[in-house]
Amino acid sequence: LPISALIVLAAFDFSYWSAWLGAGDRANVWLLKQLATIRTPWFTDLANAIKVAGSGWGATALGVLVALLTAIFRRWRHLLVLTFSLFFLETVGGWIYSGLSRPRPYGVPIIASWGGYSAPSPPVATVAFFLIGAVYCLVVPGRPRTWAKYAVAVLIVIFSFSRLYLAVDHPDDVLAGIALGVAVPIEIGRAH
Repeated sequence: LPISALIVLAAFDFSYWSAWLGAGDRANVWLLKQLATIRTPWFTDLANAIKVAGSGWGATALGVLVALLTAIFRRWRHLLVLTFSLFFLETVGGWIYSGLSRPRPYGVPIIASWGGYSAPSPPVATVAFFLIGAVYCLVVPGRPRTWAKYAVAVLIVIFSFSRLYLAVDHPDDVLAGIALGVAVPIEIGRAH
């Protein structure tokens, strides 16, 4: 699990190093302000619908669907690895989330509902985890899996962009969420 460990160490290192923290915050706010300039009512509605679909019950439904399909196809080992990976993600993600306690973005209007801290983005990590988990549990290796990875990458980018557009997450929190959500199932999947 070297990639996951590296993500955890980098998150805490950058959060406590004040030179990085100030520069990172300024870069995050600048990017979010640029996205705020392109806001339109119809695009805001679309972004909010995407955010809602991947958060809360939407993410839970995705996880249940992946687990259910994995069980239907009798891929018990994959289901066990997916479950262990989820436990690991919850544990490591919880340590980072509690340890950093990073507030939501400032200096730009947040135009959607949100709750809790933003580092790393729990919804992004969860959606990335379940989508990557679906690829490794349900898609056969080779060309089909490669194409599935591309499709999942597009979905993760769309979901992440919706959260940035709405200013509910910092860009680096989204990147950390993607890194955790992708690295944990891949690393644990390689171990079995």
